Amino acid sequence: MRNLNLSLLRIYCVLFEASAQRKDLSTVENAIVSEAKVLYNSEWASWYGTDIFMAACKDKANTQGGYLSKLKYLTTKLAKMKKAILVKTLLMLTLPITLICSQISLAKSIAHKNVIVDSINKEYLPISKMRICGKLPMESNLKKLKALFGKPDSIVTPDMNNICTSYYERKFEYYYTKGICFEKYGDAVVFSSVNFTRNPNTFLAFDKIRLDGKTHLNDIKKNFPGADVTDIKTADGTYTGVRLALSKTMSDDSLLLLFDKKTGVLAQVSYYMPC
Repeated sequence: MRNLNLSLLRIYCVLFEASAQRKDLSTVENAIVSEAKVLYNSEWASWYGTDIFMAACKDKANTQGGYLSKLKYLTTKLAKMKKAILVKTLLMLTLPITLICSQISLAKSIAHKNVIVDSINKEYLPISKMRICGKLPMESNLKKLKALFGKPDSIVTPDMNNICTSYYERKFEYYYTKGICFEKYGDAVVFSSVNFTRNPNTFLAFDKIRLDGKTHLNDIKKNFPGADVTDIKTADGTYTGVRLALSKTMSDDSLLLLFDKKTGVLAQVSYYMPC
């Protein structure tokens, strides 16, 4: 009889433990399912929120890395909503964004007329394909530079404390030859500027575009109707300045053309880099 009671007790313990495990498993299962639903709705909110945003602001597609997923608190709140309410909330969030994007696009269109100002330049002069005197790339080396122009007129070491920026952002020397100034980094040379009044035979060329001492402001306006034209004050006086983009991709750097205000003829060209 004693053995029977012990056996029954063991069976009861096993059944009790199994029941407790099922309850624990059920608790874990419910927690996993609950979290899965939150994650699903979160992804759903992010997915459709992004679709709505990109549909309203197509021109921002290349500059945006995410939408609602970046806003953890907001995403958590949205994830717990029912889908019917979620859709309404997303639309309410997107409406002001859509209006802002439209206003920005309209303002840019008015300010720059027919020129598209975005992450891509519609008008540009590809400096990587330009050649000095039709031969030397804008970035080259000392050997090729000397082969074309001979010995330098002068080499000057600038005070780097007075230099706000440079092409490679390190120490360099100014290398002057035939009215052209280069930044010299050891054996490497990079075009900095050219003064056509000092050497009328020097020119910059790309395809059918030629920049020299005979180039007129009207020629540039014809080829680049959307170019930014403004007065530029220098140590030599005031010029009519034109800035041209250097590539299809947007950049702060540009090619600055300075025209004589009286004659409209091109006097200088500089590689412009903002400080």
